[in-house]
Amino acid sequence: MTKSLEQHENDIINYVINKNGEIIDRKWRFIGNDKRRTPYFLIRCNQSCIDDCDKKREFWINKYEIIPSNRHPEGKWCPYKITNKSLNRHRLEIESIVREKNGTIIDSQWKRIGKNKDRKLYFLIECEGNNEESVKHQWWAEKNKIRSGTWCPECPKGKSLKEHALEIEDIVKSKDGVILNKKWRFIGKDKRKTPYFLIECGGDNEYKEKHRFWISKSDLIPNNSHPSGVWCKACKDKTLDQHLSDIEKYVAEMGGKVLQREWRCENRGNYKAKLPYFYLECNNQENHRWWAEKGNLLPKPSNPTGTWCPICNDRIRVISEFAHIVIEYFCLKYLQYRGCHGRHEKILEEGSRPDLIIYRNDNFKRNIEPYQNILSILKNVNLKDIEEIAIDFTMSLIPANIIRKCFRSYQTKERILFIVLIREDNCVIAQYIQELVNNYTELDEEEKKLIKVINFDDFLKFLNLKLKIFQKL
Repeated sequence: MTKSLEQHENDIINYVINKNGEIIDRKWRFIGNDKRRTPYFLIRCNQSCIDDCDKKREFWINKYEIIPSNRHPEGKWCPYKITNKSLNRHRLEIESIVREKNGTIIDSQWKRIGKNKDRKLYFLIECEGNNEESVKHQWWAEKNKIRSGTWCPECPKGKSLKEHALEIEDIVKSKDGVILNKKWRFIGKDKRKTPYFLIECGGDNEYKEKHRFWISKSDLIPNNSHPSGVWCKACKDKTLDQHLSDIEKYVAEMGGKVLQREWRCENRGNYKAKLPYFYLECNNQENHRWWAEKGNLLPKPSNPTGTWCPICNDRIRVISEFAHIVIEYFCLKYLQYRGCHGRHEKILEEGSRPDLIIYRNDNFKRNIEPYQNILSILKNVNLKDIEEIAIDFTMSLIPANIIRKCFRSYQTKERILFIVLIREDNCVIAQYIQELVNNYTELDEEEKKLIKVINFDDFLKFLNLKLKIFQKL
């Protein structure tokens, strides 16, 4: 049953009397989007507020706001109790806060704010000028905002540029640098305010030149990415002598020598890069000579073995491509002649593609396998499970290139892998590469059992051919 206004009044009468008020009038109001009918009462506040109120106040209030609740444990009451304090009393409440921040209260006034025109007290504040230009700013601030800690909207929040500069001063001095200028920059999509400094380095480079550069404070300070911090990029470049010492070991291992060195400037997008170049000589009988940039010469993730004489490499590449075609063709013809079966460049289920696949069928076991001992020396391999033999030929004498063939999924429980070295030299021989494979930690023990490195003579023996087609190159 819906209550009448009189019944609603009876519900709140005791609260009103206890707060020294009286109900003057009552009416229904329709509140919210659903136009909910709500009882409202006109209350006169007779409460004595000393000098906070200069006269008795009347106000309309919702019945459910008067009754105590979780949000308002004592219930709402006269809104004029706070807003009608004298301006001096309000000023006293924030004066100590303003004084602590070295500010000054210049003026105060009431303002009507928002759709409901709520009456709020504002103060005109002047800051002390804690900024780079030492300019004092004035702004109107709501009393409650000042009490919550907000301050001058013009002055920088947090540390000033001077304070940031003091924090990096020792770092700059330790590198014989000087701070020439400082400014704020707004970085990223969120326009993050970041301190930047114009630095002059100490000239720690080959030509003792001093460079100037802008850098952020966070880059100067050492961190996990840059344990020594970022510094002058121009000085960071090594001298030609330092670059030479970096490549000397690699050149010696390749049996070559450095004849000359020089700087070259090359276009790299929107800027020119200063790059070290070296004039090299290989140990081939023809003593090929060529210029090479250091970055292209030394091993790196994209080229783990590095590069060497382009003339020798091109010659070997041409010979290798020709040799692969000839060897694979005659192997297939020979297998066909012996009643065996093989496939050329077959794509395996893992997506890899060895040079040759030989099927270990009955004819292979009868016509070829009994006449060679290479399969029998595969240690701890159950030959009953082996159905295929993958063959991969290589002309390379670079161990890293050869070992990479072990990671192409050629070998499985049903398939063994023979890596055939078409050529060998005094150091890189089949036995040496096999030892590297056996000791390679990234291969598990089961995989190692399925990999056999042999030279070309052993490959011919594996096919039961008593020939020597290739000599050492």
